Amino acid sequence: MSVGALPLAMALSILTRQNWKSHERWTGPQILSQLPEIKVFCTTVGTGGCITGTGKYLKSQNPSIQVVGVFNVFGDPTPGPRHFYGFQTCGFPWKGTVDVQQEVSSADAYRMSMRLSREGIIAGPSSGEALQGLLDYIAEAKSGGKLQSLADDATGEVSCVFTCSDLPYQYLDGYFQKLAKDEFSPIENEILLSCDQDRHDERWILDPRKAADMLNTRRMSDARKEDEAYDTQLSEKSVPVQSRTSRIKSGGKAGFTGWIKTCFKGVEPQGQGNSLQKPKDESLLVLDLRSAQEFSIRHIEGAHRVSLDALCPGAAAGVDLFGDADAVHRVWTNLQMMFKDGPAVGVLERAKSRGVPVLVLCYNGEVSRLATSLLRGKGVEALSVGGGADELWKALDVKE
Repeated sequence: MSVGALPLAMALSILTRQNWKSHERWTGPQILSQLPEIKVFCTTVGTGGCITGTGKYLKSQNPSIQVVGVFNVFGDPTPGPRHFYGFQTCGFPWKGTVDVQQEVSSADAYRMSMRLSREGIIAGPSSGEALQGLLDYIAEAKSGGKLQSLADDATGEVSCVFTCSDLPYQYLDGYFQKLAKDEFSPIENEILLSCDQDRHDERWILDPRKAADMLNTRRMSDARKEDEAYDTQLSEKSVPVQSRTSRIKSGGKAGFTGWIKTCFKGVEPQGQGNSLQKPKDESLLVLDLRSAQEFSIRHIEGAHRVSLDALCPGAAAGVDLFGDADAVHRVWTNLQMMFKDGPAVGVLERAKSRGVPVLVLCYNGEVSRLATSLLRGKGVEALSVGGGADELWKALDVKE
């Protein structure tokens, strides 16, 4: 037999006598050993192997055991089982084994499957159909006055077994197609489905002390100590700026060492323009989302202020990512606008093209987490600081 014929051979093997014989050899004895007092065995019928083999063994040990076969309603299929008219010509010796045939609608099968899963038994629609068929059989026996004949003489209980032969995952769409909307728990915070869909990663959140080390700890600008502020204003007005590279090279900021020479160079407004002139060898870009007032009090030298407050008042003051879905949506939407059409686009594109990391800073680190995830989704190597500027200042002050 060729390799190419093996899948077909394997598929046909389920229709051979080894199918039902394996259930007679294994499934039946396992059930009886675990539940010797069994009175009813119920399963959905697909190939017919399980109900034929298992039922045949159980009846050989106790002929009073009732074997219930559960079928689809004709024209209303549930994945896995068959309708009776497609099974009755099966070549397996089922006719002397199956006592009762029950039919279950697909909606009832999916509904019972969902109930099983909610009770902790993760099972699919075929399993739900088996249980629904069993319950229908018990209800009919009760209404017909036959239930007592199935009860154990000592305990009065009716011991039943039904099979769970599938999982729900591959049929998830079917639950929503078959069942009404009110059968599902309401979706809370549905607004989050339309925002913040990019990946989040804790590795993108820097410990404040590590961030302080990265910033070389002492390259801070303090407006209370300096006679001028170097503020890259990238708000809705897009105030133009110019690099102070020439001033640094002339000795105005002598003493810079290593990479810090080109990382954090202050910039100051220089007339009216429409673009940013950045140091050619910049190795890190700092994007500050805080307000102009907070930025003027203290900021990373050379940072670009792209205040979110102008677009979403108060947003940069902190967002509870796990407690305020509307705030997350509002902030994310405005960040998306800012990074898509705002004045920061050019700076971010240059950072992306040069492979320059972007450190995003806000008040408490929450908004910058959103911004970092969004920028990462756009291919920008963005980072944030855990706890935001509040924690970064503390780490820097300790260093100093």
